[in-house]
Amino acid sequence: MKDIFSQVLTDKIASAKEAKQGKHKEKIQLKLLELQNFISTLDQKKQSIADEDSYQKYIKFLKDAIESTIEQITAPTVDDFIAWVEQLTDNRNEHYKTFRKYLISNFSDSISTKIDSVLSAKDILENENVLFSSLLSEARKAIRKDCNVFLDKPAEFENNIDGFLEKLDENLTGLVDIEELTYIKIEDLYSEEQKNNNIDFYVDIIEKFVKINQKLDAISDSEKTDTLITKMKRRIEDIEKCINQLDKTTIANSSDETVRDMFLSFKDDIVKFEKGINQNFEEFLSQKWDDIITHYDTVKAFFNNVKEITDEDAWKSFKAKDEITIIVLKYNATKKENPLASLKSKSMMSIQQTLTKKFNEINDYEEEAKKTKQAILDAFSNTVKEYTDKLDLIEKLDTDKSTFNQIKDDGIEALKNGYESLKDQDIIVYLKDDFSSDLNTYNNIKSWFNEVLQRSGMRTKIDWLEEQLQSEDSGDISEINFDADILKELLLNKLVTLTVSKTY
Repeated sequence: MKDIFSQVLTDKIASAKEAKQGKHKEKIQLKLLELQNFISTLDQKKQSIADEDSYQKYIKFLKDAIESTIEQITAPTVDDFIAWVEQLTDNRNEHYKTFRKYLISNFSDSISTKIDSVLSAKDILENENVLFSSLLSEARKAIRKDCNVFLDKPAEFENNIDGFLEKLDENLTGLVDIEELTYIKIEDLYSEEQKNNNIDFYVDIIEKFVKINQKLDAISDSEKTDTLITKMKRRIEDIEKCINQLDKTTIANSSDETVRDMFLSFKDDIVKFEKGINQNFEEFLSQKWDDIITHYDTVKAFFNNVKEITDEDAWKSFKAKDEITIIVLKYNATKKENPLASLKSKSMMSIQQTLTKKFNEINDYEEEAKKTKQAILDAFSNTVKEYTDKLDLIEKLDTDKSTFNQIKDDGIEALKNGYESLKDQDIIVYLKDDFSSDLNTYNNIKSWFNEVLQRSGMRTKIDWLEEQLQSEDSGDISEINFDADILKELLLNKLVTLTVSKTY
């Protein structure tokens, strides 16, 4: 039996003895124990030798057994590694044996180190009851594909082995280093601060983020060249960024139940995989939600302060009567229907359309309100200026100065105060609460001035002028009706100005 132990076999036995002291000492000791247990089987085989043929079978069995045991001792992790690759690829590749033979023949410290690392990290792919099990399943598919691509080209094992084992090691150890892949429930993604901020309010949205973002399909051209680990990390980071964004909105702690319900109803708009969930969410917040909440706040503020107001006869003689009539009608039409009362029962698109429609209606009203306010302010301002310019005349005509003081203090100064008050007030509030008083002041100034004119004798001259001009602010006086004395007195008292036009 001396020929059994060829030089090659002798060298392997020597190598096995050395390996007994290495990093796989326990595994090798176990293999040697198995060899000891094999002796009883060997004895049975030996007892069955009856002729040349049975002897040769015995020798072959002995040699194969020793060869196999020594292979397992000199390359102790190869069989475990090959068994894992077979299991990963569903035993569908025909080149496992070729790959095993290649590894045993070319086993080295470099190969041993990589295989050890892979075997120590491989169980990460078996985590099924974790939050990111679908993402791990995607990783498993990607790694399986790499293995099959490698196994399908046995002629290139020698050229590709280093790159294959390197990538396999990087992927598996990279997965092990991602802490979130061990998370069991959604709450594991929250910080303590977020928990205190009621982040669980958004749980339906967050669950949707987690569910939809466990795919490794490229969401951009740059991602097509990214490594498996880079994409895995980005998917998880995007979910965490979205959670941070949700927390920053503070909607969870809003006192407005409608806002909270409305935000949750938009989850299908919020969560989309295309372009990346974080980018989609940021676009939703900046391009859609900002408009929605702006429209909602505008509508809410309007209806929180609605007033009952009607057009009043007292306004009919005021210079800006037409503007006031229009704004009161427009205001009453705008406040006729509050859309917020039925907002919860509407679809997402209907919510947007309803809010936008009422927001535009309120904006139109507010633009008209600005015009009405300005028309009233202009009327007050012009009256203040007109009678301020006439104060010298009034003082001269009013002999006892009582009406002069009324016009100056209770008229002009009071109307100035009304002017300032109106500038900062809502037009409807002003019309309802303060306009009557200022309108009385406005009318009183003219009435008091007419009293002064009447007592001074200037009234008849004013009446003559009104008749000539047919109550207009300007006009022509014919030669027949021209009264130089009256016009001169009106000019001296600054009640008229005289403009001359050449006709030659």
